[in-house]
This record gives sequence, structure tokens and C-alpha cells, in this order.
Amino acid sequence: MPSEVFAWPEGEVWLYPSGTASALVGYATDVDMAKSWDIQEVKLFGGTGTAYTRYITKGIGVRGTIGQLFYTMALYSMANSGTGMTLEIKNSSIAGNSAGCIGYGVRFPDWGYRASDGQMMQSKLSFIAADVSAYGSGV
Repeated sequence: MPSEVFAWPEGEVWLYPSGTASALVGYATDVDMAKSWDIQEVKLFGGTGTAYTRYITKGIGVRGTIGQLFYTMALYSMANSGTGMTLEIKNSSIAGNSAGCIGYGVRFPDWGYRASDGQMMQSKLSFIAADVSAYGSGV
């Protein structure tokens, strides 16, 4: 029986700083991403004097956090560059199934880390993006 990928034990973090070049730069758990729209209500009048309402999407915002991040210094260097890039966080099972999310035009406004004796350095990272998509395959 194939394993379930959507349990998300630990996902891979990939960065695409330019074109199709990519790098596996870390592993993530406790991932949270939300997309929101700013909707504006506009009152318009038709030719016969009747009023109707139209809703316009003014902007899209994507915010996310990685609650626990194990990373290489390449991730820190790329994030510190100030260049918008593509961020992919994905998980795969032994059976080849995968699920993940991709953020486009990503920036990293907050980064914190924690180090304790005998443990790997762990980071908490927040990010904002211009847009996001998600994917997943069956079990």
C-alpha cells in the first residue's frame, strides 16, 4: 500500500533564483500559506438609470511561514540577495506521489533561528509572494 504524501512529515524547500536553475536549499515542517484578495465594490448606473454593483479584484497577496526550517547557507544567501524568486515546498512518498506549493516573486521579510546543544540549527521563516499555486497527485 503506498504511503500518504499529504501527512507532510518534512518537505523539501527549493529556490529558483533565475530561469530554470534551482537548488534544494532546505527541509521544512509546519508550513502555512494563505492567499487573499482585496475586493472593491463599485456602484454603476446602466443606460436606463438602473443601478448595479460590480466587484473588482484590486490586488492579490500571499503570505506564508515555515515554522521549522533546516537549511543550507545557500538559502540564507539567496534570501538575503533581495531578488524576487520562485519558492517551491514539496513532499514525495516512496510510491512517487507528490504534493506541494509554489510561490512566485517571493521575498523574505522575517527570518529567525534557534540553536540548542546537540541539535541542528532551526529557523523560522516568513515570506510574501506575488502569487501562489499548489499541486498534488493521488495516493
